Amino acid sequence: MCLCNENILIYKTMLFNKIINVFIKAKQFLKDIMPFKKTGIPSNTILFKTLTGCGATSLEIEWPRNSIIIEPNVPVIVGKSKKHKKVLGVYENVTADQIAEYIESDIPFKKIIVTPESFYRVKDAIGERIYTDYFLLMDECERTIQDVGYRSNIILPMFDFFKFKQKAFVSATPIMPSDPMFIRQKFKIMRLKPKFQHKEAIKLIHMNNIILTLQKFIENNPRDKYFIFFNSTENIAEVITKLNIKPESAIYCSRDSRKKLRLNEYIHVYTELKNFKKFNFLTCRFFSAVDIDYETHESDSMVIMVSDLVFAQHTMIDPKSEAIQIVGRFRKSDVVDFKKEIVHITNTNPNLESMGTSEILEYIKECHLVYKVINRFYLSVTTIGAKDILRQMLERIDYSRFINKHDGSRNHYMVDNMIHEEKIKGYYQSISNLKRAYKASNAFIVHKVETEQYAYTDKDRLENRKSAPLKSLTKIVAEALKELHSGTYTDFQIQQELANLQWDFPNIMVHINRIGQEEASKLGYDLYAIKAKLKPPLNNPRC
Repeated sequence: MCLCNENILIYKTMLFNKIINVFIKAKQFLKDIMPFKKTGIPSNTILFKTLTGCGATSLEIEWPRNSIIIEPNVPVIVGKSKKHKKVLGVYENVTADQIAEYIESDIPFKKIIVTPESFYRVKDAIGERIYTDYFLLMDECERTIQDVGYRSNIILPMFDFFKFKQKAFVSATPIMPSDPMFIRQKFKIMRLKPKFQHKEAIKLIHMNNIILTLQKFIENNPRDKYFIFFNSTENIAEVITKLNIKPESAIYCSRDSRKKLRLNEYIHVYTELKNFKKFNFLTCRFFSAVDIDYETHESDSMVIMVSDLVFAQHTMIDPKSEAIQIVGRFRKSDVVDFKKEIVHITNTNPNLESMGTSEILEYIKECHLVYKVINRFYLSVTTIGAKDILRQMLERIDYSRFINKHDGSRNHYMVDNMIHEEKIKGYYQSISNLKRAYKASNAFIVHKVETEQYAYTDKDRLENRKSAPLKSLTKIVAEALKELHSGTYTDFQIQQELANLQWDFPNIMVHINRIGQEEASKLGYDLYAIKAKLKPPLNNPRC
């Protein structure tokens, strides 16, 4: 199906003409209302939950059928596995034997929760009957589109999704996909409509110095605990250091970020939710799906979202999806009626360029025409040199991101990702744009907008920053190797330390091992210089 403006518009119209509204009352869950209490989650459905915590995943886990539930991140799977003992969580170190043992067990209905990257292991263990014997649920389905730009493997399950006899997309905040397979398989949209006031009050603070603004806010709003959602470990480290709150702070992030932070002497760093302290910093790994139960923090929830366009543009939070998901992490308690306060601290950039949907689609169309011309030449040339140069062009041009490598087809999720990212840029061109986006989300009431301007701004801080607040892993490895070969260690000690470095930093040491310790030393253990030297010349016909 050709991608053009008309197709996108026709597609959206077709889907939105088939919306089925389902009403839900306060304190009800999906299992309490029709059609879910009769059929479970219907197949070939995009379920727009509207509300977080309404029990969609729990319903699927409890429903009498075999299920595979794909969750975007490991912490979600860890949390669900703890709550539901008959569930198998598949991620990272879970072996093929463990998966096979679970599948062959006497548990009547198999419930497997898996990351997108580990889905293939479940598929290999079950075989072809996976498509007929299992219901496939893509939970927090918007992440497929939101994350594909930096996490390309998140869409791998989509190459199998439409082969399943029974399947569904589910989220409180779905982003409508443009993959034409949803039309071909006649997917319908079901949307929950709350019959109660569900909007959350939020305050926006428009600032130009994140450190001073956070410091002032904390001083003026003393609380037992703060939950600060900030998608940048570099900036989190700087905030903690400059506010002098390291002993009282915990950071929740990915495994790689945890390793980096621990090596930079940040002690309370975790890859799953536990051991909450006064200041709790959470990266995007914890923005959706995970449950933060009252019993784990026992305090009123002070939720602070932070976006810093000066230091890290990727910290922009989408009011229509991520903000809703973040606030929804805090689960209601059956015994305590705790309060939830929500603040979004952000700067803006009026010079941030943002393309509209039509402009993006025209851009993609032009890129595709050029790509096809180069590909036609690649297929027609016969000399090794010409074929090699054209192959490199096809692989290295930016547009190659929009092509599925396995079959050369259009990657619709990358197109959707670009449209989504450009839309968010538009929100952060001004605080009024951001306020309008929050209003349009139908999930928030912006009750106050404050502006804080300081003479010493984030831009000044960026210009005066002597070095990054965290040493990179490559710098840590380089310093360790230089010290190791300084002449003060025995051969036995060197071998032991090298073995430790191999274990802790396999992705870095593989390049050093290829080039050799002596040559790496001459290059100052500079990973970029090592990679450049290892890279074969462009005229090498074996490339």
